[in-house]
Amino acid sequence: MTTIRTRLAAWLRPARTSPATSSAADAPPCPVFARWGAILDPHPQVPKVIEIFAHGEREVICFRLSAGEGEWTKYFMFFVSAPGSSGSPCPEMIVSAGSYRFTNAHRGSEGRRYHLDLYQSDDHATLWIQDHLPAYETLRQEVVDLLDSL
Repeated sequence: MTTIRTRLAAWLRPARTSPATSSAADAPPCPVFARWGAILDPHPQVPKVIEIFAHGEREVICFRLSAGEGEWTKYFMFFVSAPGSSGSPCPEMIVSAGSYRFTNAHRGSEGRRYHLDLYQSDDHATLWIQDHLPAYETLRQEVVDLLDSL
């Protein structure tokens, strides 16, 4: 079984390349990353595993990210395995809570706006945009509710 540290190193490899210098050898190691671009660019943040839990036949690896800056910041990521593939080197989907340039273009005087996005190999959907970032426990429950709806 692949360790979390080994999987994380493989997942983060694309964040170290730029689109201008990338080649087939730099292709994302997991299909889901094709919809995400660089995982932690342009302001790299340090992810820390805060929880791993099973939900049905899926494994969910939860990350909290170090403080971000600028217009592209992630706060939490949930990497979700395909059913029955716990320990797989690639997540099937990723749910990301953050605050990006596009999200903040729609803000008023209240400050940052936050979003919850779902990434899959062939799709990207914004689940919500709001004026506050919910607590981790609330975000985790939203991920569980999403998985229950699949």
